[in-house]
Amino acid sequence: MDDPCDVGEEEIMSRNKQLTKSASRVRNQGEVFTPINFAMHIFQRWMKVSCRQPEDVFVDLQCGTGNLLKAVLLWKIENNLSKEDAFRTILGVDLLHDNVEDCRRQLLSTAGVEDVELFRLLVTQNIIQGDSVKNTVDELFCANMLPEK
Repeated sequence: MDDPCDVGEEEIMSRNKQLTKSASRVRNQGEVFTPINFAMHIFQRWMKVSCRQPEDVFVDLQCGTGNLLKAVLLWKIENNLSKEDAFRTILGVDLLHDNVEDCRRQLLSTAGVEDVELFRLLVTQNIIQGDSVKNTVDELFCANMLPEK
């Protein structure tokens, strides 16, 4: 039986490329991404023991490129929440601007609404760049919240 840890350098680099953007970002910000399959798996397991409802607000204070928020979005839509309400009830923050942009793109693409202005506005308001270590959720999001429908 092959040892799963016995992989070549090329395989290690390929796996790491999916989890990191650069060695300096890992070193400076501790940035390592959660693989999408793992994010989906963990979210599904959490939902089995959670009392959360699709209309509840979900906040990811270190959203990275949005893999966990993608799982949340899919769950909300699969549980009969409208796409608009799903987007209104998902909040994400990340320290780095390119991660915020990647997260926004991923959510829009997942829902198939990349070209719909309302959804572009919602992700711009709800997926933001900020420091979740130094700021509270209220400090991060209250100034950016959209009025109710």
